[in-house]
Amino acid sequence: LQPHIKNKTISQVTQTTFQTLERVLDLMEKDRYDAQLLGIKSLLLLTDINTSGLECAYMTSLCILGSKMRFSYVSTRQQQLLQHSHSNKDRNRTGTGASTGTAGTTWTAMKLHEKILSIVMRQVDKNTSHRQQQSSSASFKKNRNNNNSNNHNSNIENQYNSTLRGYIMHIVTNALQNLIDYNHQFPLLPQPSCKEFMNKKLIHLLLDDINGCTRPPMTILSTAHEATFSVKFLHLLASYSEEGFHCVHTSSLPTGNNIHYHHNDSASTSTLASSKTHRSCIPILQLLDKAYHAGLSSHRALEVEAKIAMDILTGCYK
Repeated sequence: LQPHIKNKTISQVTQTTFQTLERVLDLMEKDRYDAQLLGIKSLLLLTDINTSGLECAYMTSLCILGSKMRFSYVSTRQQQLLQHSHSNKDRNRTGTGASTGTAGTTWTAMKLHEKILSIVMRQVDKNTSHRQQQSSSASFKKNRNNNNSNNHNSNIENQYNSTLRGYIMHIVTNALQNLIDYNHQFPLLPQPSCKEFMNKKLIHLLLDDINGCTRPPMTILSTAHEATFSVKFLHLLASYSEEGFHCVHTSSLPTGNNIHYHHNDSASTSTLASSKTHRSCIPILQLLDKAYHAGLSSHRALEVEAKIAMDILTGCYK
């Protein structure tokens, strides 16, 4: 995008950005893995100022994080709706002015934000998943029986969802970094509160990613790579606002059956059930320390991000 928007006005950049975001959203809403992945990778490039330019990357970041920004731009989808829902007389009277454009940008930003948030929260579209599974079943039906095909499809789907979420975490991390670094250059654009990214369920998912930092690569569950982006996103969230700092600083990961720090493997079901009401938690600083030492041995980026996160949360970061 950058070569094409270098000498354009802000209005032209806005139009180019939202046209691109519409195409990305259209790809992400399709029921094919390859189309969704192409949309996600395109969105990742749009949040990179080196490939898309500062203005485009910043506007894309605002959309991803849920800003209520408004621009005068008429989306392609809205033009189609207008053509089908209005008579010639109504169109001549209504026109395609700023109010229509405002609705176009708001709709695109809202849908993109919702889509991103659902993937971060590991909420899979059941209709899309079912269509994907049917499509995959057809391709394996000739060579495999139904049981093997279903198991194979399930593994593919789990691996795909893990890959997709990894890209999405990279995207939201880029977006939040852009807002923190360049908000002073766009004082008239409203910044999002990012409250949707501060709910307990999402924080627990990110902490669970960090807890998996010692897993070997190529597993479906989170590893050091996913932990790196989760650590970075959390310390950026803590730097973004006072509310974000309080949310991250006081967070902890509830222990469960998949964590063996406090439960004995031979414990009975009744013991686990009774401990549920007063189960202990792993504080975020303890998880960050675990990530830091895991990074020391095998992942330099994780080591750096964990150190920054610990310094921010303990007040040592400059």
